Amino acid sequence: WLSGVVFLLGSASLLWSTRVLRQRALVYVGLAQLVAGVLDLTWWVTEASHYDIRLGWISLIAALLGLAIWTAATLTRRLGLSVFYTRPFLDVAFLLTIAAGIGAVDARYLGREAFRLGVAAFATNALVSVLLLWTWRSAELAYAAVFHLVAATYLILFSTGNNDPAMAYVLGLTAVVEAL
Repeated sequence: WLSGVVFLLGSASLLWSTRVLRQRALVYVGLAQLVAGVLDLTWWVTEASHYDIRLGWISLIAALLGLAIWTAATLTRRLGLSVFYTRPFLDVAFLLTIAAGIGAVDARYLGREAFRLGVAAFATNALVSVLLLWTWRSAELAYAAVFHLVAATYLILFSTGNNDPAMAYVLGLTAVVEAL
């Protein structure tokens, strides 16, 4: 867990140094160290014998971290503190939705018990995508939000019940209902 603490301390020092040395690259590196530190601490907090649950928790924490970083960017902009940090924060929040989605699918692939964490990660990703849509005013992010909701739905469908080929119509019916 010491490496996670080192990442967090490095993140704090890099982000603090941007008050003097105004370079966006330092903001991105500071945020990358923040994410690495939080995810590393999440790695050590979870039980080592269940890789699927561990990866599910990491995915959920990444999605929640994306939400927290979006909130920080929005508060910074609304309070008029500095727009220097806004764009890097929003970019990292978007990248965290991608990483959390990949991790959630991979966690479910490793074990069926991780699907609840993956669904929570996808639901949080959908919320972050809608919030980014509202912030950036980019219609393409609506597709990302819909994708996250559909992925959460199918993660539930593929993880619950028993695999009965006679029930395969449920997948198509779900697709029709979601399309409507």
